[in-house]
Amino acid sequence: MRSFIFVHIPKTAGGTFRRILDENFDTVRDGAKPWKGQITPKVKHKPVITGHFDVDKYADLNRLMITVVRDPVERLISDYYFFAWKYAPGKDIRYWAEKTANLQHQYIKDLDRFEWVGLTERFDESLDSFEKWCGKKISREFKIYNVGKRKKPVSEGDREYIRCLNDKDYEIYNEVLKWYTG
Repeated sequence: MRSFIFVHIPKTAGGTFRRILDENFDTVRDGAKPWKGQITPKVKHKPVITGHFDVDKYADLNRLMITVVRDPVERLISDYYFFAWKYAPGKDIRYWAEKTANLQHQYIKDLDRFEWVGLTERFDESLDSFEKWCGKKISREFKIYNVGKRKKPVSEGDREYIRCLNDKDYEIYNEVLKWYTG
């Protein structure tokens, strides 16, 4: 069985994907802070490590890296409605966009470091691709986790503002989208 590390980027269906990994592999979740820094000793001997951490955290283990990405505007909007009430109460979506711009790029840095990348918008296709990559049939019976309820529509002006702030995320997303669309 392959050993690998799942870099879980917030609001990309990573919670659902992590639970799929938990059901099909010997996994351990690294929930330690900081998300950068030293390797958590209890996790480094497990074949599959998952968590919200920077790709560099486990670089020394020389493991294959995988992740899931999402359309940057949709990811940021979801992130805003899921987290902003707690971390930026009373702030608008543009404020949140400025604080969290290019978050996927911050986690990934260089797409070439990743052996497999899924797409939120093509989740079933991503699971097919993942099965081929890992050489294992995985259970398709799963619950979708952490789906937020959007409070109100986001204006086209705000969407364009978010789009402009996330140029590095769009480079990554568009490259991965090509893999799935040919």
